[in-house]
Amino acid sequence: MSTTMITRREGLMAVVTILALIGLTSWLGASSRVADTMTYQGRLTDSIGIPVDGEVSLTLSMYHVPEGDSPLWTESHATVEVVEGIFTVFLGAVVPIPEEVLEVEELWLGVAVGVDPELAPRQQLTSVAFAVRAEEAEAVVEGGVTGDMIAEATITFDKLDPVCGEGEILIMTGSGWACSEPPCDSQPEVCDGVDNDCNGQVDEGFPGLGDTCEEGIGECRRVGHNQCTVDGMGVECNVTAGDPTDDICDYLDNDCDGVVDDPFRAGGVYGLDTHCGNCATDCTTIYARPNAFGVCNTMGPPTCAMTCCNVATSGHGCDGLFDYFDLNWIPNDGCEFQLRGDAIYVSADDPGASDLGDCGLGPEGTSGGGPPHYPCGSIDRGMERAFVTGRDTVVVASGRYEEQIELRDGQSLIGGHHPVTWAFDPNVNRSLIIGPAGSGHRKAVVGNGITATTLFQGFEVIGANASTPGANSYGIYIKDSSSGLVIDSNIVQAGAGAPGMAGANGVLGADGPGGSIGAATYNTDCSTAGAPMSPGGPGGQHQCQDPSTYPPGGGDDVFTSTSGGDGG
Repeated sequence: MSTTMITRREGLMAVVTILALIGLTSWLGASSRVADTMTYQGRLTDSIGIPVDGEVSLTLSMYHVPEGDSPLWTESHATVEVVEGIFTVFLGAVVPIPEEVLEVEELWLGVAVGVDPELAPRQQLTSVAFAVRAEEAEAVVEGGVTGDMIAEATITFDKLDPVCGEGEILIMTGSGWACSEPPCDSQPEVCDGVDNDCNGQVDEGFPGLGDTCEEGIGECRRVGHNQCTVDGMGVECNVTAGDPTDDICDYLDNDCDGVVDDPFRAGGVYGLDTHCGNCATDCTTIYARPNAFGVCNTMGPPTCAMTCCNVATSGHGCDGLFDYFDLNWIPNDGCEFQLRGDAIYVSADDPGASDLGDCGLGPEGTSGGGPPHYPCGSIDRGMERAFVTGRDTVVVASGRYEEQIELRDGQSLIGGHHPVTWAFDPNVNRSLIIGPAGSGHRKAVVGNGITATTLFQGFEVIGANASTPGANSYGIYIKDSSSGLVIDSNIVQAGAGAPGMAGANGVLGADGPGGSIGAATYNTDCSTAGAPMSPGGPGGQHQCQDPSTYPPGGGDDVFTSTSGGDGG
């Protein structure tokens, strides 16, 4: 018999096979029956040489050529026990081997592990396997084979473990069987796992053999170990670099170019809107808010920032029609303020408000990089600016406006806005128009000849008290206007009218009756010093009622005396 040792690598399994194809069980148990199975023993390791433990499936096939063609015989062993890398199967135990298969001139065995492709190259079966068909073997009788009939070096360590050490063979000596080193035919050493030069060392002179090695970089990096080249003249890594893939943001070098996440970083900084500061921070999701979108601000450490839509913005869900701003500093409602291009803004309480220059184009902070915006400080100036700029609305924040308002035809005036956010709520944001004091009739708001569409809304109007006698006080005074003027959601309070002018004098009362004649006077002392005097008689009595107190009950009655005087 002969024994062949083969080493191969395929997929994740490293297979070292020792073929001892002998039908011993059947052969030695019957003298008239040829064995129909052959023992196949091998050793399995993983890709880095570690022996496999567990169960595997094997498929074994016999061919009449070393490569190609269809198998003459095939069988599969679904469960093969592997202990410390060693396994044993019986060829023909599952599918009997036809006699004609063993009668071909050459026979080659192919082995496949699991679903891996068949190992290459195939191994040629020697006369050991064919012995089951040898004429002599068929005729042997029980006890007809003795030890001295077995040729030296045909029984090896793998067959008789643990009788002999690794690499030793059994030889017949004068005292019987003994373990011995196999005879060596010294040859130049090559890298093949064999001690070719018979010096007791295997593959010496090939530095790095068996050492860990790697191929590729990034995600293409693969780790293996150095093995002999096919020609046995050197060593090479038993792995190849993996295939690159498109980079994704995952802190790995997917495309194997030596740079991690290079499409997502500039200058080593994650500065994309979708990957800001790292792979996980997506500004476009964080600030997906009304009239707003998220961007990555790279002025300093990358930080997400909310950007408001404007007329120049395309995409991001922006309408491209208006400029929007975040005046309330609440990110959840996005950029809530829409700057109106048809309105002038007025605020009495804004420290930045002024009636000078180009006021009223917008609240502070809404210039969008252009000339500064600031509200006008008075309604009258705001209405003038609206007329000059061709805008049809004046938007007024809460505050106190002590001025008389002359409405303009076709120009709406809307109060009740918050002085910071400019949110409209006249129930909370009180825009007070207080008519100024003065002579004549007092009018806080005047609409004269308003016929075009005009809205007056959201104000609290307080008229001044009239002081000129007979003058009136008006909160809102409308004259010669049509239904185009709409006055809505206002609180109006007129002032007090002035006292009426003095009425005309009443009719003179009738003369009273004449007084009675007094007594005659006389002197009792002609002396001029202390001369006694006699008093005159009393005059007649008569009263006349004041017409302004008539009829009775209209107030306190007032009467004027028209009696005659006392006599002297």
